[in-house]
Amino acid sequence: MMDKRLKEKLEAILTLPDLPWGEDLTAQDCKQIYDILCKIEQGTLIKRPPIKKGDYIWIVCRYRQGSSSIGSNYIRKVICRCVDKIFLNNDNSFTISTLLIEKGIKRRAIVKSNTFKRTWFLTPEEAEKRLKELQE
Repeated sequence: MMDKRLKEKLEAILTLPDLPWGEDLTAQDCKQIYDILCKIEQGTLIKRPPIKKGDYIWIVCRYRQGSSSIGSNYIRKVICRCVDKIFLNNDNSFTISTLLIEKGIKRRAIVKSNTFKRTWFLTPEEAEKRLKELQE
């Protein structure tokens, strides 16, 4: 049986003037929309990551400067990396494996979805802004 609030939401969606599926909406389509609305209400709908394989992300990293660990300084900089794999986790989050080939050496980095806009970004400008905040 359909919850009254969900039924109202479904009716609101169906009365939008520019439906992407046109006017040929079947009962099966309505059922799928209803199922999606239920998942949204329950918080179990898997959110699509804002990136896909092959996209580039910008990561604010901390690197050790100098060859010795004694007295070496750490510097922060922005590194551009290519998204290699995206893993969906059980808690509706995702983990991204990135790849950087630098001087013929492959380097991987793993970033988690909960660090988005803190350690990794979709544009270099956002990353540079965060880097400046961290250096202040």
